Amino acid sequence: MKKLFQNGLLIILSLAAGYTGLEYFLFPALLDRVPLKLHFAVKEEIRVLTQSSKDSVVPERYLALFGDSYSQGYGDWLLDADPDANSPYHSAHVLHDLSGRDVITFGKSGSGSLSGLVGHPVRWLDYIRQSRLSSLPDPGEILVYFYEGNDLNDNLEDLKTRYIERNYDPAKVYDPAYFRSFIEKEVVGTSPFKNPDWTDLFFFTDFLQRTLKARDNNKSTLIASENVSPGEGKVNRAIIGGKERPIPDGLQSPALELTSGELHLTVYIFEQALKYMKERFQGIPIHVVYLPSVLSCYEIVSPYVSIQNYQKSRESTYPSYLVHQRGEQIATMVRSIAEQEKLDFIDARPALRALGQKQVFHGPKDWKHYNKDGYTALARAIHGQL
Repeated sequence: MKKLFQNGLLIILSLAAGYTGLEYFLFPALLDRVPLKLHFAVKEEIRVLTQSSKDSVVPERYLALFGDSYSQGYGDWLLDADPDANSPYHSAHVLHDLSGRDVITFGKSGSGSLSGLVGHPVRWLDYIRQSRLSSLPDPGEILVYFYEGNDLNDNLEDLKTRYIERNYDPAKVYDPAYFRSFIEKEVVGTSPFKNPDWTDLFFFTDFLQRTLKARDNNKSTLIASENVSPGEGKVNRAIIGGKERPIPDGLQSPALELTSGELHLTVYIFEQALKYMKERFQGIPIHVVYLPSVLSCYEIVSPYVSIQNYQKSRESTYPSYLVHQRGEQIATMVRSIAEQEKLDFIDARPALRALGQKQVFHGPKDWKHYNKDGYTALARAIHGQL
């Protein structure tokens, strides 16, 4: 009986030691080997360490991408990537190949300027540093992806839900000091470790639980949800490859549905987020990369355009000449802000429009984002100006 007890205890201790090794040593060392289909199961705050556009789990002197789903890499390249591998799928991977540098993205789908430039980068960096995983350094260089297609709409939504609905003074929105205090409290917030729970200590256990729960619920494990091709539109037409052809309706535009007042307000939010980010990452080279909306990438020849409307009860069809006019207006404003802050401005429009003269580089499934050709052209345009 004594020997049986000893053997049982030995087995338990061996299993405990093995699991401890997995939790504290093996899993952290293999984060960049997690396949794409399981990235969702890694705690969001440490998920940047799973990215494969770097040479090791913890990057060194890395180039960081800040922004939304374009920075994150949504699109057909991701949808078509091998889910059982940690395959390349967006501009970060192309930049890594072109430059030989580690590249990681702090981008997240649906982010406006507040979360994309400040909230996610600052909080995720702080979280990783306060965790047991690593002392992830600040980036060596930063690319801020400004997307013409919905960043300003996202900023307007943020203003409603995070500023107005939380009783901040609308009359003080243009007061930089007041708005900065709002960013400090509502966007940066308190330390992510102020109220830790077990998932902040046992990352592998949390990973297993999320994986098993998703399997039990038949949850999709894709980073981005699968999209169905929208097909040919009835309104939008463009010249591509020397021929006039229909492209889908309901495409993202340079915020055509926003009023002039909303346009200036939402660009101001970008400006304040950029200023805060610049101060937080003081001394680090920052480049503002201007990405055109879908409709701005092609030579539109239809008299009207059908847009994706982010504002309820507003028109979804506009004269096509407004695409160029509004796009130029936004680009001029963003460029001016970058220059005032003494930051480099990289305009990706010429390279992407040149590609759009020859071929479609959105979709065919996800027409909100670039495919492999689009992300490759974007990365090459950026690399050529770094």
